[in-house]
Parts: sequence; structure tokens; C-alpha cells
Amino acid sequence: MPIFRFPYDQKEGNRLERPGPLIPVVVSVPEALENFWASSGRHVPAPIRGMALIDTGAYASAIDTAVFLALQIQAIDRAPFASAGGNATSEIFPANLSFPELKISKLEMERVLGCPLGWTGKNDEDFLMLIGRDILKNFLLVYDGVHGELLIGH
Repeated sequence: MPIFRFPYDQKEGNRLERPGPLIPVVVSVPEALENFWASSGRHVPAPIRGMALIDTGAYASAIDTAVFLALQIQAIDRAPFASAGGNATSEIFPANLSFPELKISKLEMERVLGCPLGWTGKNDEDFLMLIGRDILKNFLLVYDGVHGELLIGH
């Protein structure tokens, strides 16, 4: 099982604690939709890069709804969910995810919550995703607060 280390610079304060365990993510159009659009001559939007927060308290992963708008991906369903902010209903979207630092590409997600997470689209460091237990169940995760490291194995 490959193990990936994400050290957080202690000189800048405890970045593992605040803002939290962040890893790079790339969100793109699902492969089937990309193939359909390409075969019909429709422009396929470029993938969107940003940061994903590992959230062990979230049962499902979520991506900022603005990302889906930018990628021109339509919602396929709606579902209720509960968060620290209370109960709400969210649109559900398909997405293709890549985690370059983990050497994971083309993780096809049939159902991802669309939520307002505050993505601005200004740079690759923007927070655009919560990684919930629907994805984390496939990993070994060690949150080493003492040494300011996050270790992920898959």
C-alpha cells in the first residue's frame, strides 16, 4: 500500500489544524459526458483545480455548486442532508475526480453533493471540495497532529 505524506509547515502556525487537512484535487466532466460532448462537437470545459478538505465528519463528499456551473454539468437529483448549519436539500451531480498527489486519476463519482462552499475560481489554492467518508472509506488516514503531518495510504 503506497503511503503519501502531506507535511504542514509549522513555521506558519499549525496549518494542519487551521485551515485543516487540505490536498489538491482536480474536478472534471464525467468521462461519458465528455465523450458525448466531444462526439457532438460541443466544447468540453477544462478541468478545475483546487484544494479539498478531508472531512471525516461528512458522510458524503461535496463540491461547490459554482464548480458544476463552470463545468456545465447539470444536476441529476436532489437529496436531503444534515450539516453543522442545519438540515437542507442539495442537488446531486456526477463528476470525475483526480487527486494528483495521491496518483489517483479518473475517480468517477456518480453522486456528489453540490453545496455553497465559497469557491471563487481565482487560483489553484481555492477550497472547492469536502472529501467525505464515501471516498475516505477506501483509504488509510493518519492525522499526525504532533508532527504536523497527514498520511494517506491506498
